[in-house]
Amino acid sequence: MDGHMKKICYQGFSLMESLITLAIVAIILSLALPSLMRMIEHNRALNTRQSIASGMSFTRAHAITQQIPTEMCGSSDGLNCDHKWPQGWLVRTVSEQKILRSEQFSTTNNRLSWGRTSSTILYMPNGTSPTSNSSFLYCTQTRGSWRIVLNRQGRARIELQADDEACH
Repeated sequence: MDGHMKKICYQGFSLMESLITLAIVAIILSLALPSLMRMIEHNRALNTRQSIASGMSFTRAHAITQQIPTEMCGSSDGLNCDHKWPQGWLVRTVSEQKILRSEQFSTTNNRLSWGRTSSTILYMPNGTSPTSNSSFLYCTQTRGSWRIVLNRQGRARIELQADDEACH
C-alpha cells in the first residue's frame, strides 16, 4: 500500500432518475393505450367483415360452379351449424352436408348479428338466394360499424354505417 486510496466510481442511475423515467413511460403508455385499443378493435372489425364477405362469395361461387345448393351457417366449432355467427361460420353442401370451408374467429364477436329469422344463407345453383334482403350487422364501441346486405340475386354489398343508428 502506498498510502493512496483508490476512489471507486460507480456508474448507473439513481433511484430518483429511475422513478422519473418510469413516470414518463407510464404517462406515454396511458396516452397511447386507448389508441392502440381502437386500432385493435378496428382491425378485428375489418377482419370479420372480410371473412364473412369472402365466405358468402365462396358459397355462391360453389353453388354456381357445381350446380348444387350450398349453404353458409354460423358455427362455434367449424363442424356443425349451430347458428352461432359471432364465433365463426362454415360452408357446406345442402344434400350431403359435406363441409367445404369453415372459419373460427379468434375471439367471440358479440357485436356481430345476422338479422334474419332463417339461420343459414342458402345459395341455389343459379346463384340466387331465397334468403332475401337480409344482413349482417357489426357494431363497434367507437366507430366503424358495418353491414353486409344480401339481396335476392345472391349478391352482397357492404355498407359502412356512418351514424351507427342500428347499433344503439
